[in-house]
Amino acid sequence: MSSSRVLTVQIACAFFMILLNQSGLEAQAQDLCKGNLGANIFTDGNFGTGSDPILRVDPAIAPGYRYVAYVPNDGEYSLAKNTSNFNLYPTWLSVGDRSGDDGYIMVVNASYLPGIFYEKEVVGLCPNTLYEFSAEVINLIKREIGNHILPNVAFLLDGQVKYVTGPIPQNEQWNKVGFSFVTGMNQTSLKLTLRNNAEGGIGNDLALDNISFRPCGPKSFIGADTDKTIYKCKDGEPFKVIADIGVSNQYILWQVSNDGLNWKDVSKGKETEIIHDQFSPEKYYYRYLTAGDVTNIDNEKCRVISDQLLVQVLPDEYQVADTICEGLNYTFGDTIIKSAGLHDRFFTSSLGCDSLVHLTLTHVSASGMGLSPEIVDPNCFGEASGSIPDPGITGGIPPYTTELFDEKGNKIDRFDRLVSGKYVLKSTDKFLCVKDLLVSLIDPLPFIVKTGNDTLVELGTVLTLPFESTYNNIDIRWDGPGLTSDVAQPDYRPQQSALVRVFATNESGCLASDSIFVAINENLKIFYPNILSPGSAQNGVFSFESLNNVIDVIEEFTLFDRWGNVFVSRTNVSNEEIFAADGKLTSGVYAFVSKIKLINGDVIIKTGTINILN
Repeated sequence: MSSSRVLTVQIACAFFMILLNQSGLEAQAQDLCKGNLGANIFTDGNFGTGSDPILRVDPAIAPGYRYVAYVPNDGEYSLAKNTSNFNLYPTWLSVGDRSGDDGYIMVVNASYLPGIFYEKEVVGLCPNTLYEFSAEVINLIKREIGNHILPNVAFLLDGQVKYVTGPIPQNEQWNKVGFSFVTGMNQTSLKLTLRNNAEGGIGNDLALDNISFRPCGPKSFIGADTDKTIYKCKDGEPFKVIADIGVSNQYILWQVSNDGLNWKDVSKGKETEIIHDQFSPEKYYYRYLTAGDVTNIDNEKCRVISDQLLVQVLPDEYQVADTICEGLNYTFGDTIIKSAGLHDRFFTSSLGCDSLVHLTLTHVSASGMGLSPEIVDPNCFGEASGSIPDPGITGGIPPYTTELFDEKGNKIDRFDRLVSGKYVLKSTDKFLCVKDLLVSLIDPLPFIVKTGNDTLVELGTVLTLPFESTYNNIDIRWDGPGLTSDVAQPDYRPQQSALVRVFATNESGCLASDSIFVAINENLKIFYPNILSPGSAQNGVFSFESLNNVIDVIEEFTLFDRWGNVFVSRTNVSNEEIFAADGKLTSGVYAFVSKIKLINGDVIIKTGTINILN
């Protein structure tokens, strides 16, 4: 070559190195194709389509297996759109067609002995061509089911085993399996056989779909940028584009395009490189097609298309138009521009390309831009429930960018959950014209309720609870021991010292509460008569007296004479029924012991003496 710079762009493909010195079909068990794939020449591999959920006619594709139109038993198979169309075994998965065209899958319940469950003649193969054979297979047994035999499938070409799946796991997913092989120099057909290697019994059930034979070829360009694009200057020098095929004796058809859609043939043969020598500002797409021989290169079913490489020659002169708000500075390269009009600058790109840029700068005015925001004040005093749902922008050119700042200039990230206060609303339009506005959010009247000071009362006292509120039309709820009320000032008869709370809600849904502690005087005073006269209407019956009638029941009462003899014994009687003086009690001094239960459940012991006067 000349002294021109040479950039070698290698176009990679994942072909496998395969010996071609044998006659007939040549294949070794291989990984799936790592490169690009051509058209599938085996259209029978998706098992067709139809209207019946389960195919009624025997397709005769499984020697030694019986075709059935219901869920297959051992040694039987079916073609179905979905296994759920059967009266499905409880251990089986519900799976359907993989091609998405309402087609069938092959459902196999393997026989007890290993054997062939699929066999088909494949025609239309291209000689001397690298193919990928693949199929999708799934173990039909659910993941959680144990003690089931795993299917194991061998793939045979013309009676020779070329690939074995090994045990197919119960992973509830379709597994793509297969291998690559090269057809013989004159081969156009072969016999595909699928054989079950696992012995039958419980399990060994599988489904099959999308059997395909596709030419395998180049994958990608290496040595180019990651996006497969090479940028060149207008004064660039010619360089090579090289196809790294990886397999000898391949025919190559080079093609070029200016849009990546419409392709023009450049050369056909075994040349693995072409020269790019066009440097008019334009896009130049390259790709190549490969096949095993000169006949196959013209057959769309026998060739594989490489990825595309784009060589883009950059222009050396650009027309640029931009608009900015009047009064702002515009940065053009290393120059600050203040005036509208036409401006020219020379630039050098990161690739070293020199170019002239013609900038037409236009100014627009911000005078017609305004803000009329929608403002929602906080719902309750001190609450972060205010918002500015709409800035109300008028004038300017969309799209707009709107920002919110507090009084100190700190940016607020959102336009809701705002507390009361002053904010600056700032909107910027497409051309950087700015309009700002000071807005205020105002709290409503504080919602306060009061219950009064803590208080001390005698047991049994009926207390009217005090209540005040800064709002009318409120919902109220009092809560305390023995108290539940929605009245503003309820009557309350406390039986124990306790904290009583009041909760209120106004019409805006704001909440307020307060409490009052009501203490019971523990110095309870109980009185009794110390002189009784038998038969006296006013002074003949013994009972206790208390403030607010706080005695519930006299649990025990015993009256003794001076020698300890029991004269009166009562249990669980009312205070009015303790005892009445009569002739059995002679004059003298008697002692008593009493156990008194109060209305709050407390029990006290009361002792004393009584003088009986006959």
